Parts: sequence; structure tokens; C-alpha cells
Amino acid sequence: MNFYPAFMDDKMFAMPLYFNYKAWAPWNRELQSDVLILEVKKLMEKWFGPGFQEKKLASGRVGYYKIDHPRIVTIKIRDEQYVDVLIENLNCGTDDKATDEQK
Repeated sequence: MNFYPAFMDDKMFAMPLYFNYKAWAPWNRELQSDVLILEVKKLMEKWFGPGFQEKKLASGRVGYYKIDHPRIVTIKIRDEQYVDVLIENLNCGTDDKATDEQK
């Protein structure tokens, strides 16, 4: 797992993570992202609880998401090697900043 937080106004608003198997290789079918995504989903359920919903993506693949206000967690396959997870705080969007400036 690798991660790198995203900040806005000195507050963390998103945490992109990406996962891959250490021994991944194109010929190792058991270490491809379509297998890994199921393990990542189990890990996210351990961290954030059950309730992830399945969603068919434009790519034809399946992704998962869970909305736990103010947090949303999305899981999707990037390519044959990587699975991406994005944890976002919905209270720290750019719309909030515009609203605060209008007050």
C-alpha cells in the first residue's frame, strides 16, 4: 500500500491509496488486480465497516463505494497491477470554500 494525502487550506481533504502485490508480474494471474480488489475491499470493510456498494464503471469493470458522511471511500482497478482507493472528506470540497467566502 502506498498513500499520499491531499491538503487544502492546511486540512487534509483526501487520501488516495494504491495497492499492488509485491511479487506482481504480468504472468502471475493470481496476483492481478482483479483478484487484489477483493482483498482490498475486505481490508476497507475492516477499517470502515461493511456496506460497500458495487458499481459498474464506464470501463466495464466493477468498483465499490461507501458513503459514510462526511466520508466517501471508493475502490477501483487502475490497471492489471494496481487497485486505487480514494478516501475523501465531503465537507472539504471546493464548494465549501466558495460558500465560506460569500459569508
